[in-house]
Amino acid sequence: MRLIRLPLIAACVLVCAAKVFGFSVARAQDRPAFPRVERILTQQLDDIENREVRMEVVSFAPGAEAPQHRHPGHVFVYVLEGEIVSQLDDGPADTFKAGDSFYEPTNGLHAVTKNPSATETAKILVTMIMEEGKPSLTLHTH
Repeated sequence: MRLIRLPLIAACVLVCAAKVFGFSVARAQDRPAFPRVERILTQQLDDIENREVRMEVVSFAPGAEAPQHRHPGHVFVYVLEGEIVSQLDDGPADTFKAGDSFYEPTNGLHAVTKNPSATETAKILVTMIMEEGKPSLTLHTH
């Protein structure tokens, strides 16, 4: 009897948690994938105390969108392929194409970062100047 109740209780907890957090398998399948991040370089800066440069290639599948976030450092972005829609704070949303670049100031809210294409992948090269050991980004909570 005890062995049967434990899995039943665990299943009830999972179902309740799914309802509370608004998760469903169908909704998860409808959402575009999160961007994929590949760190390609981390380099300490000898002439600037406690700072490092990080370079990452971020790939956005068709329709992929990053959650709202902030970067605790200077961010320089170069679009390698496709298009990226970017909106900082409450400013206008801009579309950047392959060959374009833009800057994000320290701790600015990256309100929108998405690949507007339904068929093409987008890739960006991100170069950041960050405090050593800090995360590259923090998610924005409403």
